[in-house]
Amino acid sequence: MKNVYGMIAGSAMLVILASSTLLRKLQYETFHIIHIIMVALILIAAGMHRPDIIMVGKIVIIAASLWIADRTLRLLKLAFYGFGNTATITSLPHGG
Repeated sequence: MKNVYGMIAGSAMLVILASSTLLRKLQYETFHIIHIIMVALILIAAGMHRPDIIMVGKIVIIAASLWIADRTLRLLKLAFYGFGNTATITSLPHGG
């Protein structure tokens, strides 16, 4: 079963590589969603692939912790600065 987790992690890495070359410029939002899902899948599958090696487990836990902290801080920043904002749109002079 451990080999299956390794194949899942490797396949997810290939999906990220393929989507970065094909989707990133054309459909960035789709690429971004795929990237987030695949990173989470890679971290979980890599940790399950080699749970007996303590160093790999520590690296996966640290990487996952950093990634979760990044996502949490981004969400908090969006929640804090995203509400109550207004914008005024005016045309530029000389038809710009």
